[in-house]
Amino acid sequence: MNNIGIILLASTLLISCDKNDGYRLGLEEQVYESVFHHVIKDVNKKVYIASNTDSTWFVREKIEEVKKYISRIKEAELPVELLEPLYRTNQTSNKITWSPIIINAEFLPEEYASNLKENKSGYNCLVETGKGNVGIRTKSKEYRSYYTISKVIFSKNKDQALLKVGKHCAPMSGAGEWLVALRKVGMEWKISGSLMFWIS
Repeated sequence: MNNIGIILLASTLLISCDKNDGYRLGLEEQVYESVFHHVIKDVNKKVYIASNTDSTWFVREKIEEVKKYISRIKEAELPVELLEPLYRTNQTSNKITWSPIIINAEFLPEEYASNLKENKSGYNCLVETGKGNVGIRTKSKEYRSYYTISKVIFSKNKDQALLKVGKHCAPMSGAGEWLVALRKVGMEWKISGSLMFWIS
């Protein structure tokens, strides 16, 4: 077993033993670790994440509108039965209690999850020169992308999961919003499907 495999196994065991909220919290943390490990691919690369879950998208994008894409949702192999519970659970923003083990993450203040409309005009996106991570700059500042995540919804037998992930402040650099489904295979969560709503 290589070093990465040992780290993944150790983190899975540590996460599952969380005392704060029992096994469910452990499952949610496992899903977050798996999603960001897949997205970032480099455990040394710093990723910025809003410290609260994203409820803005769920309030703005009504479930009736999203259900119009039901054929796309099925094609993307997303568990359709988890869509309504995902919406119900994410109507309000919650503090993220995940403490990353594998991912090099820095959590940003709550307003990064709640001021998403303002972000499109640069609010929260621009940082001083040398602290950006997108490679796009204005005259005096650089863009720093960051992610928002929703609470995770699990199937009854806890072998499927669904969440919404957003990447913000990355003009022409892969910003967008996705529904992501995962399936538990052995002790590992693997992405089984995703549906992109927009990308820049």
